[in-house]
Amino acid sequence: MAERSARISRVPSKGQLDPNFHEERLRRPTPDKSELDQWVKELERKVARDRRRDELRRIREAVDRRSQKMWARQWEWHMCQVALKKKQKEKMTEQERLLRAKEEERGMREMAEKH
Repeated sequence: MAERSARISRVPSKGQLDPNFHEERLRRPTPDKSELDQWVKELERKVARDRRRDELRRIREAVDRRSQKMWARQWEWHMCQVALKKKQKEKMTEQERLLRAKEEERGMREMAEKH
């Protein structure tokens, strides 16, 4: 009777010990140093590539910003030149108008003096 009262618990299967264990898929063995070194090198290459890509993106964005600023300055300069030419033209037409008025006035005086 004593032997019956001391129950031996059932021995758990491998699946119960390791929840990731599947009968059809064997567990991957622990990688050796050379394989780990290869993984590290591959990760370092990927990180370096990502850093280069990010640096190129930052450079491109900086170039785009500078290009936009340059175009904005050129546009402002162009608009200032257009406004300056317009003012010069207005000034010239005003001077021409005054000159014509003086010539007409002088012509009228000369005609008045002749009569």
